[in-house]
Order: sequence, then C-alpha cells, then structure tokens
Amino acid sequence: MLKKGTISRVGGFYLKTPEYKDDVIRAIGEFFKDSIYKQTSANLLFRTPQEEEFFNEWFLYDFRFSDNKGMLEKILL
Repeated sequence: MLKKGTISRVGGFYLKTPEYKDDVIRAIGEFFKDSIYKQTSANLLFRTPQEEEFFNEWFLYDFRFSDNKGMLEKILL
C-alpha cells in the first residue's frame, strides 16, 4: 500500500520537470479532452479534489510517455 500523497508527489515531479513538459501537456489533453488544459501545464488548477485524484492515478498507472514507457517504468528502470 502506498503512503498517502505518494501519487501526488510522483506526479508533481513530472508536472514540474521541463524535460517532460510536452508529455504532460499531451496527458492533460488526453485525460480532460478540454482545450483549456491543452494550453499549458504550468498553472494546472483542478476544479475539484476528486478531479486531481483521478488525473494523478491515471497519469501514474495508465499514461504512456513519448518513449512508450509508463511512469512506474521510468521510475523503477
């Protein structure tokens, strides 16, 4: 079982690291299918706490980066 806040901390690393900016913007666009979120990841504000939780969980477990690796693969390998 993960400690509370782990998913948010890991996701936050990718959201704030310039190397992953294009992938993060793509992830936001894919998840939300909303043009506002496609513009930038710099000031991503979630509308509800649940929205942030759902995005972070999806981003951690399901999103594939441009190198076709998932977030856990990138961290562990």
